[in-house]
Amino acid sequence: MIRIKVKDFVSTAFSYSDAEIVRLEMDKYLKAGENVTVDFSEIDNFTALFLKVALTEHLSSMSVEEYNQRIQVENLTDLEELVYTQCFKTAAKFYSLTPEEKEIRLQCINEAMEELGGSY
Repeated sequence: MIRIKVKDFVSTAFSYSDAEIVRLEMDKYLKAGENVTVDFSEIDNFTALFLKVALTEHLSSMSVEEYNQRIQVENLTDLEELVYTQCFKTAAKFYSLTPEEKEIRLQCINEAMEELGGSY
């Protein structure tokens, strides 16, 4: 199992770009058939966005069972673990939808974002 220490790649775990760096590092090993442990030691805070992009987006290409076998997360506080678990559950539910159901959800999100002056 390969250990990826988040602190070795990014100084914060807040932004989309930071999450992309970690996700791409994970992808390199996952595509080679390796299992990965993501170590959050020395990272004081992170956002749900970071967790979604860096970690749970892998559920788009693997089952929940495979994810649980191949990706481990370490050194989260109890509160951080709770946030991670919620992100994981939300992603697992979304990626288990049919393509049609996903499209409907994304349309609803886009409509809501447009009302708020943005887009998704």
